[in-house]
Amino acid sequence: MNSVVFRRWFHFEKVVEALVANKIYHMELNELLKHTKQFCHIDKKEELTTMLKFYHDLGVIVKHGSTVVLKALWLIDLFKQLINVRPYDERVNSDIPHSNNKSVLGFSHSKVHIVITL
Repeated sequence: MNSVVFRRWFHFEKVVEALVANKIYHMELNELLKHTKQFCHIDKKEELTTMLKFYHDLGVIVKHGSTVVLKALWLIDLFKQLINVRPYDERVNSDIPHSNNKSVLGFSHSKVHIVITL
């Protein structure tokens, strides 16, 4: 029985690798369940949820609500693109207001300036 479970989980890893190779980095839980039913013979949502929790705890995937991010580094890169704290030298001459307080690592003591670039 255990070898069947491990085989299913191994097939799941291969399905995730194939999806990421096709540049599919995230999908809904129900859509992923369709793939696991077809290729991994995982029919129960509880088994899929347990497997996703395990891989989430390892940091391989990210599961939030009904969304599954299949490549955690993709999500990290996305956040890096969205949140950009400019160095202090670049902010001094910009039109972002700053106080006379000393700044440490791009943060002023009175306010935190976060620039979002899209």
